[in-house]
Amino acid sequence: MKNKYRNTDSSIKAGDLILTEQPFAYVLSSKEKGFRCDNCLEKGKVLKCSGCQFVHYCGRSCQRDAWNDHKWECSNLKRIAPKVIPDGARMLAKIINRLKRSDGNSYRAFYSATSFRMWKDLMSHYSDLKADKKRMDHFTSLCVVLYEFLKDISLPNTVELMGIYGRMVINSFTLLDTDMNSIGTGIYLACSIVDHSCNPNAVATFDGKTISIRAIQDMPCLDWNQIRISYIDLMKSPYDRQTELLKSYYFLCQCDRCMGKCFRCAY
Repeated sequence: MKNKYRNTDSSIKAGDLILTEQPFAYVLSSKEKGFRCDNCLEKGKVLKCSGCQFVHYCGRSCQRDAWNDHKWECSNLKRIAPKVIPDGARMLAKIINRLKRSDGNSYRAFYSATSFRMWKDLMSHYSDLKADKKRMDHFTSLCVVLYEFLKDISLPNTVELMGIYGRMVINSFTLLDTDMNSIGTGIYLACSIVDHSCNPNAVATFDGKTISIRAIQDMPCLDWNQIRISYIDLMKSPYDRQTELLKSYYFLCQCDRCMGKCFRCAY
């Protein structure tokens, strides 16, 4: 399914759909295992993959659709059973596999007729990660799992692997169901063009693993340099929002909403 995007020369009304995209890589949350299809993420009756007995599908159609992405991990999941691979390690493994395939590094995710994002365009915040003990401990633990899980795949060197990890944790979207419950994690290259604001003019929503960006304000035209969504819970206090942004994304928001409060807060 190709990305769908809005023409940049047309005016935008609140509620207008401006971009839809399928994930570059994604994982269904382990807490949803056995309750949702690993391909379409729909909740309902699902059956285990006969090979690995780990992933679940709602039917043959989804199983066939997912096979190209699942076939490499199927034997590995079967080999390490009954051990269960953590969601973060599985996501990292999926990204590595995607990059090793022919289209991984060359795949272009278009957000307009002429503009696109590639994997290399995502920010890794490499230096910030190296100074972040909690993230480095997490990275180390994932590497231990990967070396066992992907024994038959030549892994990138440590520097490259850390760059992949950084792009994953900084650019991941939390997949939400209709009740706003977290059901998984996904990487969306085109949507990564959209920066954060605590006073956003657009919002990201999900239908299964499909992400949609919709305007929540009228705009004279679609200027991607001006489109903003929120990465965090906007109901939090200004201090808590800035703390979370700095901890998770390594920046402070400088929107009007935050700067108006900023001088009364001790950051």
